[in-house]
Amino acid sequence: MKRVLPPSVVLTFVALTLVACSSATTSESDVLVDPALLDALEQASEVEVLVSLKPPDIPAEERTVEIRSQDFEERLTRVLDDVDESDFEVLIESEQSGALTGMLTRDGLAALREHGDVEGVALARGEGEVSETLPAITIFTGTMSRLVEQVFVDGVVVDEILEPVTNGRVSIPELGVEQPLGPDGSFSFRRLELPQIPMLVSVEVEADGYRPTTWANNLVLYRGLGWNFTPRLVLGNEPKLTDACPDLVAYSRGSGRKSAAQELRAELCRGLGYR
Repeated sequence: MKRVLPPSVVLTFVALTLVACSSATTSESDVLVDPALLDALEQASEVEVLVSLKPPDIPAEERTVEIRSQDFEERLTRVLDDVDESDFEVLIESEQSGALTGMLTRDGLAALREHGDVEGVALARGEGEVSETLPAITIFTGTMSRLVEQVFVDGVVVDEILEPVTNGRVSIPELGVEQPLGPDGSFSFRRLELPQIPMLVSVEVEADGYRPTTWANNLVLYRGLGWNFTPRLVLGNEPKLTDACPDLVAYSRGSGRKSAAQELRAELCRGLGYR
């Protein structure tokens, strides 16, 4: 197949949400397939999907930018060589999360389900039902760094020099999971089970030489949409806590115009007891 890709697209919010359900996968494949995707393909000849490629076959704490980039490119090439372009048209590729967005047909799904480089395929959408038998599964990625220097031109910041934060761990307390930071400061949670969607979560980071930092109630995870979290840490030992909910709830009570995302986050905060 001739490979034709759009220009590189940097995703601020990207994640792949799948559904862990044995009835949605075949016995010959461990690729996770969203049951809602199967339903959608019964109604349309092609649908927009999110495809998760498998991560590098080395521990997360040993993955560098170069390793992740090379692995992603190799897997992407094999997938595009093996699946006909008429059955899977790639629209966006995200190296950071190891995910693709594209238009998929039934034949394309059949090919992806049996491909050794594919971790899962999900319908590209934000919300849906969650049950004990069909838990929502999300991939959530990020990079931790610290500001080293700012470059000014005529008093305006035109560039910032960052360096990765390593020798640390990142956790999501609401889900009881944690990951080590890689040598490039990156982390990648795979197959996170969400008891509800959308779900408001916090991120906690501890790294040698840096202030232990908690971003409480800061991110909303969805099926089909998620975050690439890229905050900065500061040097020191004193713990730092930032809780987004009080300001969100207070702002939602104001008279100013609010986005749907702001309203949703405020509503989720109120569901946690914030008033």
